[in-house]
Amino acid sequence: MCREAVEICENIKHKNQIKTVVDDLNGMFSVILNLSDGQGNLDEERLGTIRTQLLKLLERAYQFVKGKYLFRVIKLDKKNFLRRLENFMEMVNKSSTLLIFIDLSGLDILHENEVKVLIDLKGELEAKGIQIGLIADGPFARRMMNIFDSIIPIANFHLFRSELDALVGMFRSQVFFNRINQQVVKLQAG
Repeated sequence: MCREAVEICENIKHKNQIKTVVDDLNGMFSVILNLSDGQGNLDEERLGTIRTQLLKLLERAYQFVKGKYLFRVIKLDKKNFLRRLENFMEMVNKSSTLLIFIDLSGLDILHENEVKVLIDLKGELEAKGIQIGLIADGPFARRMMNIFDSIIPIANFHLFRSELDALVGMFRSQVFFNRINQQVVKLQAG
């Protein structure tokens, strides 16, 4: 899978912009191979270093692909919430998007009709193979979390504190990993 991802990255037009990401990915892959071949000990310090490298790699790769490949982000605020969300969804290329993050950190409350729109949107996106992650940070984050906790029987949203937390959280999901793998296979097929 790692080699396939590197090959796809090498075929992207912006080679100079992703060279660092590819180098980091190859470096991380080498460390993992050395550990799996018994050439290194996995002590707490080394494990911490690997975690840090992986997070930096994910963040760097995410900054490159965000809004262009696979991931889309919209930051909403109180002003024109529904219209901005609708306009954003019309512009998203749903055939190349696997994940949409909706940042609610600029909101202090969600009204019933706005929650309903998000529930409907989640269903529509999941039917197309797109996952949705919600980001809630700031002074009203607890309020947002309470709103979404209360609707779990109706719709279970993934809630995160930041884009990076959301990205890492989604990458831990087996469903998302399988979808990335399917996208790699599709891109290789041409």
